[in-house]
Amino acid sequence: MGFAARRWHAGASVAAFIVGLLPAMFLHNRWNSMGQGFLLDYVFVQVPIFFLAVAGIVLLRVAEKRLTRQRLLEYSAAGWFTTAEVELLATLGGRRTVLNWAGSYGRKRQMKEFLKAATRLANTRQRILSGRDVPLHQAEERQQLQHILALRAAVAS
Repeated sequence: MGFAARRWHAGASVAAFIVGLLPAMFLHNRWNSMGQGFLLDYVFVQVPIFFLAVAGIVLLRVAEKRLTRQRLLEYSAAGWFTTAEVELLATLGGRRTVLNWAGSYGRKRQMKEFLKAATRLANTRQRILSGRDVPLHQAEERQQLQHILALRAAVAS
């Protein structure tokens, strides 16, 4: 549903809900009706579903990281961030590096807020590009950019 809501119109989201609901209902029924064959059902149904769920979460994290990087690169092209900043803000290793750096200067809390603000900005940009409530999100984007400037100053001072 999340992919459908992000990429397509509302009708696709409703269809995704129905397509997801039917297997969920079936699997819930299977879980409730497990009896003597519990171990086999568990090993051959529940365990693979668990691994599929973990794989789905990993794929969502990769997609989110890619999206954050793409959107922040757009701000980099406009002069709001440097390319090096984008790499630090959009990767797990980069985030860890800047948090350690900020922590050594007693500004870890400000850096965490800066990282969150950059991610929120990338998500706002994605909503603008998706065409949903564009004027509202453009106003939010302007506020977030001003907030980013203030946070950058707090981290750098």
